[in-house]
Amino acid sequence: MSDLRVTGFSHISFWQEDGIGVIVLRTKNGLADPSIFSELVLSVSQAAIDDKVRCIAFTGLNLKFMNRIDRRAATLAELIEYLEALRTFVSVIYSVRKNVYSIVNGDAINEGYEIALLSDYIVSSDLARLGFRDGHNYSLLGSLTGSRFNYPLEGKAREKVNCDAVLPSSTLLEDAKKLILVDLQINRFLPRRMRWNLFEKAMNEERQSIIESFSKSGGVSQQNDK
Repeated sequence: MSDLRVTGFSHISFWQEDGIGVIVLRTKNGLADPSIFSELVLSVSQAAIDDKVRCIAFTGLNLKFMNRIDRRAATLAELIEYLEALRTFVSVIYSVRKNVYSIVNGDAINEGYEIALLSDYIVSSDLARLGFRDGHNYSLLGSLTGSRFNYPLEGKAREKVNCDAVLPSSTLLEDAKKLILVDLQINRFLPRRMRWNLFEKAMNEERQSIIESFSKSGGVSQQNDK
């Protein structure tokens, strides 16, 4: 994946290619900055209203999708601000009337896998690992979307087990684009939009669980996964 930057964005790259709005998650060895969500909201919103963009596809940079968010909160107000950013991102995804895909070109663990699960269809490299690690606190609807597959715990990419399709890493982007352009005949966004009312309740539950964990820990919240 080429390192193409867009003016105004620091944590993502964003362009249109053959009708696909490609959004690249720019991480540091799989670790993402929390500010990525404000940029994701902007890019998804732009793609949603651009007539030249037929669908949206998330992918990663340098064979990394995303493993986790570098989240730290010293106060309850900071934690709530972070959770509101997550809610905004998820609600924007569920409002888009275009298919949303994830092209997992590297490991998608924990929050990274939750983002992939928000898409309508996950295409993965045969070298990637996907899923949740023990002790992960869901924050992006993973508590519900994880049930979409038979085995949401971390493991190698397996078709219909933790993703929808597995393609060779050597030709992943080219093959994924071909697959997506054919798949566009299916309006996958319709059931996604219909599920939002139920999923919004799940987000409230996840939010409350994180706040309670924050309070029990003495007021310091951070991701300790490695």
